[in-house]
Amino acid sequence: MLRITTLGTSHGRLTPRRSHTATLVQTGNRNYLIDAGTPSFYTLSQMGFFQEKKMLDAVLITHCHLDHTNDLPLILAKVAHARTDETLPPFEVILPEARDIPPLKMWCDINQEHEKYFHHVHFGVMPQRFEDGTIELTAIANKHLAHEPAASFSFLLKAEGKKIFFSGDVCGDLSDFPGEKMDDCDAVFYEMTHYPFEQSMELFRRRKIKRLIFQHIWEEWDTPEGRAKFARLTANLPFPAEMAEDGTEYCF
Repeated sequence: MLRITTLGTSHGRLTPRRSHTATLVQTGNRNYLIDAGTPSFYTLSQMGFFQEKKMLDAVLITHCHLDHTNDLPLILAKVAHARTDETLPPFEVILPEARDIPPLKMWCDINQEHEKYFHHVHFGVMPQRFEDGTIELTAIANKHLAHEPAASFSFLLKAEGKKIFFSGDVCGDLSDFPGEKMDDCDAVFYEMTHYPFEQSMELFRRRKIKRLIFQHIWEEWDTPEGRAKFARLTANLPFPAEMAEDGTEYCF
């Protein structure tokens, strides 16, 4: 079974209802974290992670903004100390660009989590395709940080015979809308903050997907008026659409 849990579903700021972006993917007895916003370290700890028999295997970062990465040093330090089984593959930390790795190591070093502790950790740069024998993840460049410029990705994940699309954050003019790359997906997890949501409905309506799950959600969508607007705008989609909540578990 492929299990996906939306640990954090807010936009760039924490809200009383929602925390920063983080999504847990569990399949084949392996555990992957897509993005690591606050408080994903605490949430994973409460779920029993960072024990020898329940450990993260990889963190995959869509782009380097704080709401997607600010718990990464905590997770890295905890895994580095807790992962003592020498027979396990290294813990993978996959970042968008090579230039992202030295600042992360430096911040850990400043906090006395020195690189000598990281012999169970492999730091890598997001390849076009990440495969480990359990998942196959294709990184699709988007334009969210084109103005910086910096790398930003959407992910297409295949596991257990299922296809799941994760948008990451995208650009505001819909020019990087993934279109046919989402077709035939069992689920699409798509952000709903950085583009005109109402205008996107026609683009989504043309796609052949089974389920559309929105995350990265502004407070306005959590009001009664916002939820009524969401229901109205998505009513004519040819597949079910919903807004994720923190802690929602989806099984495929």
